[in-house]
Amino acid sequence: MFKTYQKSFSFCMIITALWSCKGSEVLWPVTVETLQPGPPSPDWESLNFYLSGTFGESSTACKELSDYYCLDTYYTQRNFTLPEIRETEEEAKNVNEKVRVMENILGRNWKHINFIDEDDPLDCCLLQTDKYLVYGYLHKRMSPEVYWDRLSNYENESRPLNNIAADFFEGVCKNVVFEVGFGPGALRRHHGENIREGVPYVILGKEFADGIPEVPSITIDYFDPGSQLTFQWFKHHIMCRDHPSICGQHSPRRHARKKEMKQKVNNGRNGSRKARRKRQQQDWQQTQEHLSAGRS
Repeated sequence: MFKTYQKSFSFCMIITALWSCKGSEVLWPVTVETLQPGPPSPDWESLNFYLSGTFGESSTACKELSDYYCLDTYYTQRNFTLPEIRETEEEAKNVNEKVRVMENILGRNWKHINFIDEDDPLDCCLLQTDKYLVYGYLHKRMSPEVYWDRLSNYENESRPLNNIAADFFEGVCKNVVFEVGFGPGALRRHHGENIREGVPYVILGKEFADGIPEVPSITIDYFDPGSQLTFQWFKHHIMCRDHPSICGQHSPRRHARKKEMKQKVNNGRNGSRKARRKRQQQDWQQTQEHLSAGRS
């Protein structure tokens, strides 16, 4: 995710802000909310996606795999009422078996949901399996099959927006969205250092070279983004453009695109898997440290 903190809301003041963009002055009457870092709400879980583009490392990595979107993972919070996982030979065998099952599921299916390894977008399944081990097994003791269902079952279109990452880009004059998540719990906003609070969000579409193909750009209210940016909209306007089967459709042109992507994936598997594994283990160690800090 873009950052590891949440910005929770407490209303404190109303001001009128004047900003200049691309040489022309734009007046935004803004209700400014004081945003304080804090942990996610207790029920927060999120099916999280990257939007393909050139806005940040994850968005750019996604562009290698898809012109539309990539699945980051299904985020959960650790359930501390569960027994601790002990470092025993029996538990090691248990984890190894879960890894084997998860890698088998992913090896057959990861391209169908654009489940990305941000370090190596055309490869599977080291980092993807690590995501399962942290957010599925460690946090909730989910089996590989249950976690896969969390990743790939999109029937519930009513799940609300609960994560958004964005930053302000001068050439667009809006806060450009490059990451979204859906699920239970309060909305979390992960903003870049240039964010302009109160300025509308935008998902860039076909009008922009770095936008989502075939989809018109959508401007989203800053203060209530979930009223417009719903999972139903995201699924039907972005996900199903890339994978029509998600919506029960078939597209010969998309089939040709997938054939091209398959060849690209097959040609792109390179680099040291050992080095990537070491880097990924360091990343997840940092994740655990952030989680422990958030609990204290």
